Amino acid sequence: MQAADKLRMWRKREGVSQASLASRLGCDQSMVSLYERGGRPSFRRMLAIRELTRGCVDLNDWVDHGDPKVVLEELTEFPPVGARS
Repeated sequence: MQAADKLRMWRKREGVSQASLASRLGCDQSMVSLYERGGRPSFRRMLAIRELTRGCVDLNDWVDHGDPKVVLEELTEFPPVGARS
């Protein structure tokens, strides 16, 4: 099951509207709708979703394990610890 399906199922099971979830994530309802249709959130938002859903939607659910470029992009989104910005 993909992240979009897991997120939608979690939200409905918990009785949370898209607007309420968006408010908790710091985005608007259209972004939650996009995520539930297969759009990928930023890495920071993935972390927030994982925390909010208590791991029901995990980081691995968002990653396309068949595409090494996607994994590389995710790993390079943040500078290494100790790097200056």
